[in-house]
Amino acid sequence: MELEVLVIAVAAPFVGSFLGVVIERLPAGHPILLGRSACDACGATLGVLDLVPLVSWFWQRGRCAYCQAHLGAFYPVIELAAPAVALSAAWLITGWLLVASCLLGWTLLCLAMIDHRHLLLPDILTLPLIPAGLAVACAIDPALLPAHVLGALAGFAAFALIGTVYRRLHGRHGLGLGDAKLLAAAG
Repeated sequence: MELEVLVIAVAAPFVGSFLGVVIERLPAGHPILLGRSACDACGATLGVLDLVPLVSWFWQRGRCAYCQAHLGAFYPVIELAAPAVALSAAWLITGWLLVASCLLGWTLLCLAMIDHRHLLLPDILTLPLIPAGLAVACAIDPALLPAHVLGALAGFAAFALIGTVYRRLHGRHGLGLGDAKLLAAAG
């Protein structure tokens, strides 16, 4: 096993734990990097041992260590999904593209969960995917950069147009610009 695969495999559950924080806090407008994790039921501040990905949840049998409230399976599922993303990427590619693919996969995992829960694709997650995708495309083959820029513009324009037409026909939003930005990133 190559070193980068080993590092990513070890780091992935911790990345998943952080993604869980982003998924929970970002739509609510709570700070992501500031503030300590706490039990939603009793408000107890969680210690380092309470936050070890997967291990602490299983050790505490899915309950808060302080009030015994049921925690649900959200965090362990995300903490398992993040390594699944990393291992599926490692199955196909290596080197710096593996790191780029993991970052993309983890961002998409986060976006999928936020979209599922809140019908929202936050700009802070979608917009950086566009220049990052163009940078990766340029690093792979600079000659194809104009085609990728055109693809990003066409992807955004197509979904923005569909959203506008739907809104005019039905008098309500049916497709937000978050979807258009995500398609631009795919372009």
